[in-house]
Amino acid sequence: MSTPPTPPRGEALAAALVQASRALIEAEGFSAFNLRAVTRAVGVSQPAVYRHFPSREALLQAVMLDGYGDFDRAAVAAAGEDEPYGRLQRLGVAYVEFAAHNPGWFRLVFGRRDAVAGASAGDHAIPQGQALVLSAFARLLDPEDCAFGAHYRAWWGLVHGLSFLVIERVFQLVDTDEARVRAAAAAIAVHIDGLRARFGTPGPATAHSPQALFGALQSALG
Repeated sequence: MSTPPTPPRGEALAAALVQASRALIEAEGFSAFNLRAVTRAVGVSQPAVYRHFPSREALLQAVMLDGYGDFDRAAVAAAGEDEPYGRLQRLGVAYVEFAAHNPGWFRLVFGRRDAVAGASAGDHAIPQGQALVLSAFARLLDPEDCAFGAHYRAWWGLVHGLSFLVIERVFQLVDTDEARVRAAAAAIAVHIDGLRARFGTPGPATAHSPQALFGALQSALG
């Protein structure tokens, strides 16, 4: 008879609980999330959760932050060369692809505000992926221009909305997830073509820091 695997301990247990939670949410949806199912998957008792997470909500916050880390790394990996139009296209498609590959997490974080109410996105550092988007737009127009925020919001609203169309499978005339992502990529390309027609040859790389660009965005959207 084989010996059952030894349950993880310490930081390995915390990580295993987060990964088991994400796997459960992806497989069965947020409605299936409960500590009994998570601890059963990890092979520990329910009280073991509280050694690392003071509440169910704290575990959910860790799930949210873990996904945000993956989300940001996917954006950085997709960014490619520093040419703003191509970069905005690639970052937009990466956004949609991440949602397509992690629909449970995406629905939880962006569709179930009640579930993550009170959760923080972390230490308030600007994600690298968002910084790349902002720096791309800063090569097309002055961050102090009042239109800076509007163009950023239009790009984000498009890719975010397309992500939900993909994961909820409501695109018409396409039958597979791969085809839905391709349709989203084509829609993003149309938007990028509009930016290219509007702004023409990009300016030089911005000297603004990510923090300064984010401040300009907040001012423009405020």
